[in-house]
Amino acid sequence: QELYSRLESSIQECKALRHENELLRSEQQHSERQVEADVAAQERQLAVEADLKVAHEIAASLAEERDSAVKEANEATEKCHKYARDRVKLKKRCEELMQFRRQLSEQQKAERRDRDHIRSLLA
Repeated sequence: QELYSRLESSIQECKALRHENELLRSEQQHSERQVEADVAAQERQLAVEADLKVAHEIAASLAEERDSAVKEANEATEKCHKYARDRVKLKKRCEELMQFRRQLSEQQKAERRDRDHIRSLLA
């Protein structure tokens, strides 16, 4: 009877140990899955950080290009304004020359009339 009781106790102890072993195995699998999930999350985080770094570099490059384009546009605008001012000056000078030409033409006509008048008086 005592042997049977010890055997029964050993069986119960084995069952308890088996159950504890299954619990530990389950916990280990859960921990392994958690570690895998943590590693995957860390890898995703590193990928996001790398993408973010590239995005910052691209943004900086685009900002430099934008600044360069703005500078070129400002220079072109200034040249355009200078050409417009020069055009106004040239137009004014052209008008002055046309006025001088008209005055000269009027003066030449007057001189011709005077010469013609003097010839008619001398004739």
